[in-house]
Amino acid sequence: MGNKMHTLFPWVAQATHSPLTFVSGFGSWLTAEDGSVYLDFSSQLMVTNLGHQHPHVMAGITAQLQQLSFVQPAHLTPVREKLGERLSRIASGVGDGAAAIGKVFLTTGGAEAIENAIKMARMVTGRQKILTRYRTYHGATTGALTLSGDSRRHAIAGSEMPGVIRVEDPYCYRCPWGQKMPSCDRLCISHIERIIELEGPESIAAIVMEGASGSSGCLTYPPEYWPALRRLADAHGIVLISDEVMSGFCRTGSWFAVHQTGVQPDMIVMAKGLTCGTVPMGAVWVSDAVARHFDARPLQAGLTYSAHPLGCAAALACLETYESEEINARVQHLGPLLQQQLKDGLAENNCVGDIRGTGFLQCIELVKPGTQLPLFSRQMTAAERAQQQRLSAAFLAEGLLVFMRLHYVFVAPPLTVSEGELTDGVGRLVRALASLNCAITAEFPG
Repeated sequence: MGNKMHTLFPWVAQATHSPLTFVSGFGSWLTAEDGSVYLDFSSQLMVTNLGHQHPHVMAGITAQLQQLSFVQPAHLTPVREKLGERLSRIASGVGDGAAAIGKVFLTTGGAEAIENAIKMARMVTGRQKILTRYRTYHGATTGALTLSGDSRRHAIAGSEMPGVIRVEDPYCYRCPWGQKMPSCDRLCISHIERIIELEGPESIAAIVMEGASGSSGCLTYPPEYWPALRRLADAHGIVLISDEVMSGFCRTGSWFAVHQTGVQPDMIVMAKGLTCGTVPMGAVWVSDAVARHFDARPLQAGLTYSAHPLGCAAALACLETYESEEINARVQHLGPLLQQQLKDGLAENNCVGDIRGTGFLQCIELVKPGTQLPLFSRQMTAAERAQQQRLSAAFLAEGLLVFMRLHYVFVAPPLTVSEGELTDGVGRLVRALASLNCAITAEFPG
């Protein structure tokens, strides 16, 4: 009770929030204070890619703690040097036989990484405008939240960071232009070209996109989308930034989702799976061209806990585990199975409008039966809010932890989940959604 009375919780009204209290975890499971055990099907906000309490990661942090727990970020440590080289190699797509490309600026989380990526892009180009999309989420600090397009940014209305331009999304389920894949004219791409010309390409510092769409709905990009962004950025001297905070570190079956498109961005923003939540850490990888800008100019950026030795140790241990346990190969194998199990299990549920995603980053879009109308509107009615609360209770009754936002249910289990646990989790999810389906049909007949 004291925890709730004396701490504030994010994104919720405090008086009605009833948090679970967890006391331990291992692998894909968490144990609550009352002894209840839950299957973690959200990786705790898509963070614990390697599950809970991974032995190798715990050992790496412990060894570093016993040797050196902190120095200020102007100093170098061996663990920082190793991490910088390894991350630069991964982010630039360079194999182990060649020299790493680019440099890494280490931060304390994803939002801070986005903030510093924006600052660097503006410093390098001498321009101010940042182009992004409406259905995106980049973090909760003022700049990152302004850069986000979804409704969470409305909380800072009137105090947003200036210079942000938003474009329509490649939302194939709800195409803004009423077209259908694959026969559409890719107006989501020509639309961006037109916006750049109207805004003046000489004024645009950066294009910021999620490597793979995350908590705004797991929108699946057309295959030409990222290559078109690369072409536009090159044509106009714009810095291309891929936000891989949620989609990075094997979650979609590759180190970073953008690399599945064949595109190399100028910056990659990362966090979450970098340390799997064990120690707060984020990073911005920048290309050689961006890094050279600061050879003779001060990098006007800094954080007290940047390059924290414990974070560096945790990140190195996570990278070693991703490789030793061949996590990318696991996700490439089990990701399609997860999506197919979801589609098979929910095929008869008339509240499910679409199931989409990549690898272990999947989204179920809920609709009012017989329509494409979102099941829960942005400004929820009392009846919709009650219905959403009943759905949350149904998941917990099944011993399942999922992430829900608006009318989206996200399925993002740890990448170390077993095939049996995956099937078990889908079964629990299908049963929970079946109870919603029966209740909703009576209110919204199809």
